Amino acid sequence: MFLPELQPKHVKEKYGEKGELIKKDSSGRVEYQTDGQTYVGIKMYDRILKIGDGMGGQQSMLAETLPPPAPSY
Repeated sequence: MFLPELQPKHVKEKYGEKGELIKKDSSGRVEYQTDGQTYVGIKMYDRILKIGDGMGGQQSMLAETLPPPAPSY
């Protein structure tokens, strides 16, 4: 999660004090309220498998919504 209110000054200069400079079509862009203020941040999820689960050379793809987990047998 990218929360603009928690970023250092040099990051806020690029993205805005409240994230208002984050492009509207950015993946994972979300608007949220904190302490009566509206902010724009980025929220993305992915499954992270522990070492040993999955195949060699495993790659992950980020998704805006997390699909339900596959059944475990």
